[in-house]
Amino acid sequence: MKRAIFYNMFRNGDLFVTREFARSIIHQVPSFEWYYAHGNHPDSLKDLPATFLPMAHHWEVCMSNKCVKHDVSELLPVYKKLHEYEQVRYYSLQSPIYINTWPGCFYNIHFNASTYPNMREYYNIWHDLAKITSEYIQKEIILENNFIDYFPIINEDVYDKKIVNEFHENLWQAGYKKRILFANGKSMSGQSQLGSVNDAIVKLAHQFPKVAMIVTSKITHDKLPKNIFYTSDFFLKDFDLIEIAMFSSYCDIIVGKNSGPFTYSHTKKNVSDANKTFVSFSNLDRDNLLYDLTANCQFIHSDKAEESEFEQIMYDIITQKY
Repeated sequence: MKRAIFYNMFRNGDLFVTREFARSIIHQVPSFEWYYAHGNHPDSLKDLPATFLPMAHHWEVCMSNKCVKHDVSELLPVYKKLHEYEQVRYYSLQSPIYINTWPGCFYNIHFNASTYPNMREYYNIWHDLAKITSEYIQKEIILENNFIDYFPIINEDVYDKKIVNEFHENLWQAGYKKRILFANGKSMSGQSQLGSVNDAIVKLAHQFPKVAMIVTSKITHDKLPKNIFYTSDFFLKDFDLIEIAMFSSYCDIIVGKNSGPFTYSHTKKNVSDANKTFVSFSNLDRDNLLYDLTANCQFIHSDKAEESEFEQIMYDIITQKY
């Protein structure tokens, strides 16, 4: 049987957004054995019909060797360049086929090097990958022209749905019917200039005591309001991004810096929900997955970088929402 290997040496978010594109190609080419090589947690794509292959991460290889092109050719068997004008995408001449899913391969082709891809641009990238893969395997691969369909879907039966539901039930029994998820960690790839918002979250929690404030990074504070909850206290895992993504379906407002758990909350289930509001504090609105899309959810963007501005914007949104 012929083999094909998706690979990506970058962060969790880069990996998560590829899920449905890769799944579509896999389903259309069942005659191949499919693999996904990456340097993130093995559970990242556990529900994808592809065998996980561990590989070195960007930070382990490129940064230590001062790599500027992210050329991973030495990590994988000999392959042929995908296109002569781009040196970081490779396919082999024969089985196994290697498919680089890192969107940075398409800098200055589908999006500018100074920006980050939104879902429309991800679709264009994978449309190219599907077309080129079709040429190699002599079978047409088609991506449907509905961007919403390619937002990630999580097969909850494969993951720990029980602890997610218990978190929800605990909040419900405590009377917290309204929930806000704050992805309050650092923006890992420079998508946002907004720093710590922990003091603002504490103030908002005091102002809205009946709203559960769920945060993904712990807050150091003398007296935390009782309506602030930590995802890590419930999930107790070294990798809980999938659980956070599943739990986000129980939240009304999802807030972040276009990175980490915020990205993972962009599931098809959430973006198709008219009751959901995504609030992104990032440099450019066009860098967000939901940019320029018609989705049922509400999408709000702000480029404000001061904590006081964050607090005021969130106060206004919460007041209007509830």
